[in-house]
Amino acid sequence: MTTENKNCCRITGTSPILVLLLLIVGLSTFSIAAKAQFLPPPSPQSQNADEKIVKKDNAIENKQFPKEFQPPRLEMLTKDLWEGKNVIRVKIMSQAPIDDCKINFLKQQIMRTVDCVNDHGNVYKALVDAVPPRQIIDVTTRDIYGDSSASSFTLNVSTQPAYQHQIWNLLSGIISSISNTFAKR
Repeated sequence: MTTENKNCCRITGTSPILVLLLLIVGLSTFSIAAKAQFLPPPSPQSQNADEKIVKKDNAIENKQFPKEFQPPRLEMLTKDLWEGKNVIRVKIMSQAPIDDCKINFLKQQIMRTVDCVNDHGNVYKALVDAVPPRQIIDVTTRDIYGDSSASSFTLNVSTQPAYQHQIWNLLSGIISSISNTFAKR
């Protein structure tokens, strides 16, 4: 081979490192695949059935629910409390689904707010601290359309007997039920 043939295949003026770098960058950009998920467009039937259809006075109406609602009604299911932590149960009757339920109560001269959770159906519950002789419970609820109601309930709080008395009452109850069982034979 002559020197002319050796120089014909050689790139003059560029360093081999630059060529290698451009080759690596070029190959890496072509090898990256887009990771997108294909989502089909919604069918025309489901759009008409579920979408909000009428806008009137900035209120959005939905086919699923009637046009006007009464505010939620509250009924306190818990009648008495014990000193310490108690579960409060409230029945909320509403035509629309409930969006928010909060219970406010006073604990050590500080107003506390707890969220209600759905127990089952239209019964909601929350954990509160009660102090004798009575506890004032404020319940506030709102449905998904913004209709809200609030009620205040005063519940009597009973003091817990001393632990020694509770243990003695438990043991005496067990002994009396055992003696009643053997006395019948």
